[in-house]
Amino acid sequence: MKAVIQQLIAEGRTDEALQKLADLHNDGILLLSRYNAGKKQYNNGLIDFNDWSRAQAQINYAALELLKSLPNDGPAPATNDPAPVPSNNSAAAGNKKKVFISYNHKDKDTCDKVKAFLENAGFEVNIDREKMEAGQSIADFIKSNIKSNGYIVSLVSENSLKSGWVGMESTASLFAEWIADKHFIPVALDSRWSSSEFFIEALTYINDSVKQKKADIKKAEKLGARAPQIESQIERLLDLRDNLGKILEKLQSVLTVSIAENAFDDGMQQVVKVIGK
Repeated sequence: MKAVIQQLIAEGRTDEALQKLADLHNDGILLLSRYNAGKKQYNNGLIDFNDWSRAQAQINYAALELLKSLPNDGPAPATNDPAPVPSNNSAAAGNKKKVFISYNHKDKDTCDKVKAFLENAGFEVNIDREKMEAGQSIADFIKSNIKSNGYIVSLVSENSLKSGWVGMESTASLFAEWIADKHFIPVALDSRWSSSEFFIEALTYINDSVKQKKADIKKAEKLGARAPQIESQIERLLDLRDNLGKILEKLQSVLTVSIAENAFDDGMQQVVKVIGK
């Protein structure tokens, strides 16, 4: 099967190769979702041929790297029938898988839709505003959920990547640790964050925010007080600025599921399929 997939990629038949790869490994499902999302963007004129060609090259490279990690006598290919969505009946039997959603609060409405979709599929879903206790450290809460939940679904958007907190994804070392975990699933709410224009705009936004907060600190000092909470905000923003390029690079190189625009149902089915395996 590995040789067949490699040959399909060499012949430029990426979609067929990814269909077969999806039967062998969960990450193949996410690669297929990423390919389909990019193809849809290209067909709709949202990206040009050069961007689509680069995206295909990245996907082909990721597919070949994934193949290297699979045993030569990998599992026999399954049928092309979609994997069944976990039902509430199986969940009732005590087999509920846990999912934690990391998101920016400006994306609350989409987060609620994602939560409802996953709960309907039979998973136990946690989000911060429901489970977090008054006075509890945000950092401690998120780290605790990473340890106790089987899967982390991180909603990636223009809003989240401009945030100085972003559920702690702004810390590159932790973000890299999440991505290294096969149970981390980045889900894109929009596609603008992947453009070079967004990178420059986000850096400008962060620098402006830092300047404003430094001005606020000076006002507090004139009033005879320190502002440690503002200093912490500045530190997080500077950390985000220093590592934003790395974060974007990682997101573009890993398997990010798109639920942008009309792709919500298809994308969420891919997420459910990965968690349900």
